[in-house]
Amino acid sequence: MNPPVAVQGHVNVVLGEPRAHLVVIGPGHNVTHALERYAKDYNLQNGVICSCVGDIDEVRLVTQRARGGALKTAKHPRTIVSGSGNVSAVGPCRLNVLMVGRTGKAQGGQLHSCKVRKGSSVEVCLTEVPGLFLQRAPNRKSEDYT
Repeated sequence: MNPPVAVQGHVNVVLGEPRAHLVVIGPGHNVTHALERYAKDYNLQNGVICSCVGDIDEVRLVTQRARGGALKTAKHPRTIVSGSGNVSAVGPCRLNVLMVGRTGKAQGGQLHSCKVRKGSSVEVCLTEVPGLFLQRAPNRKSEDYT
């Protein structure tokens, strides 16, 4: 079987075999910190977060409405119904989530930090493709605040 080929800019790049990881984060742990620690422990250079679901509390996120990328704190517990982003052993975790609160109102943004709710877990499915690198420059300020 031939290795997968991807287009990176205008250059064809032959990449290694993809690997899948399922990370289950337990109650009380900070989700972004846990993902960053996992990436360092397993030396992930290019983890692509494909899915993230679970119940969280103490939520801080960057939203499009937040001026200048200010953090917004959610007052009540939320459930992550969708999440995607990237994580690397050499850079910060970038996780964009869609959450719903107790009233069913949806809210989204770039997750800065949160803790897994007591009695629950957060499940994250990520893939790693050797040879593919997805990271921003360490000091580059995000301009899209999704």
